Amino acid sequence: MNPQSSRLLTWSLIVAIVVVLNLLFSQVVRVAFVTPEYNTFCPISTNTSPANEADCVRNGGQWNVTPDAPKTVGQANPGYCNTQYKCSAEYDVARKAFDKNAFLIRIALAALALVLAYTLKIANPVSLGLAWGGVVALIWSSASYWNELGDLVRLLMLLVLLGILIYFGVKKFGKSLQ
Repeated sequence: MNPQSSRLLTWSLIVAIVVVLNLLFSQVVRVAFVTPEYNTFCPISTNTSPANEADCVRNGGQWNVTPDAPKTVGQANPGYCNTQYKCSAEYDVARKAFDKNAFLIRIALAALALVLAYTLKIANPVSLGLAWGGVVALIWSSASYWNELGDLVRLLMLLVLLGILIYFGVKKFGKSLQ
């Protein structure tokens, strides 16, 4: 096998490990936690929407006033009823809890992949695949939940992760630079 083919096979293995590792992380999250489905919280209804504010609120909806709509006799606030107001809010709470748990699981798995990549004595392409898989998982997890984290949590998370990366970088490569 010529060196160029060997390099191509090596990089193919690395990319495959990165992809499969992140698919595995996603599947772990799906197995560990039930993904909230909007239709479970807000089933599709064939009922007509309440025509007035009192009925709307009584049925768990939210009345949305339409300021420019013409008023009809006996109607104080012309508008429409968002019949999914309450169930949508419940779905949002469940979705945020799921996203938080998914974030924590993926971050932990990414850190584990990075630790394994730098501590195990394994073939270089496998080690690189684990390391890059961990990096991709860190990016993916952080990007998907970053806005939900508070500033202090983001700062602490970045400090801890940077500390771990520097520690393993110095441990693995520090001696070779001297």
